Amino acid sequence: MKIIQLNRNFVELELQDDLEAILLQNGRIKVRRIKQELEKVVTIKWGNHKKPRLYPGFTKIKGATWDGKKGAYALDEHGFPMVWIPVAILPQGLEIVNYDNSDFSKNGYHEVFPKWRRQQIIDDGGFFTPANPVSRNKCSGKLQLCEGELPLNNIRYSDAVIELRKLGTKKVGYRPIYGVEYDCICEWLKMIGYSMNDSTNWGNYANTRNREHGLALIGSREEARTRIGINDIAGTLWWITKEKNGSLRCAVRGGSFYSDGYGSPVGERTCVDAGLSRNDVGVWAVPFKR
Repeated sequence: MKIIQLNRNFVELELQDDLEAILLQNGRIKVRRIKQELEKVVTIKWGNHKKPRLYPGFTKIKGATWDGKKGAYALDEHGFPMVWIPVAILPQGLEIVNYDNSDFSKNGYHEVFPKWRRQQIIDDGGFFTPANPVSRNKCSGKLQLCEGELPLNNIRYSDAVIELRKLGTKKVGYRPIYGVEYDCICEWLKMIGYSMNDSTNWGNYANTRNREHGLALIGSREEARTRIGINDIAGTLWWITKEKNGSLRCAVRGGSFYSDGYGSPVGERTCVDAGLSRNDVGVWAVPFKR
């Protein structure tokens, strides 16, 4: 057994087929021998992550850890739970992970990701994402980010932008997620063991076992809760993101309750028109510092 201390912003580790690597909370990687069969070479990319910086008005949840082992890390001003997504590196060119980008050229996607947001994530070492998708309160009609309601669907991207502004405060705003940010969430989920190739077992897909028919209430299925505190991100609704491919300025990600978890896993990307509005398309919001 050996311990490798990370002393750079980026590291690649090639392991033999009888070894596995485990990320430790102190930023180190433990390498140990295992009995089960692995591929001959496993490549691990990681970096040194900073302690989460709370956004204005956010409060840390007692006992929470940055790695999500105890779920959400903080509450926003409304009391909605927030999960920290650590980001070691945002590569030049604003590309991060190529999840099934058959519709996107190598240099063509993510062009709409603004430089100010990229720099904000780099400076903070990550960003916050809500634990839950966007829904609408049945009584008040206002948007919310909590469990117990059906996720919001049948809304165009431009309308979602306008409505999410109402959740904002003087120092923190909300908007639909960018494709780069969604990829960062996928990369973090992948790092802690969630498959990007088949999300059936931890989603709300048509082929997921013991799933209720149709759209599920947020937080109602234990299987769809991830270990880092994010709920129902896979196979609930296609989440519309801001991405570019030619004349198309948006994409939908992650599959819906109509999809299967193998054909449309959590990282799946399909480019669409920004005016798209369907009952299987919803909104995943992200807070940002003004």
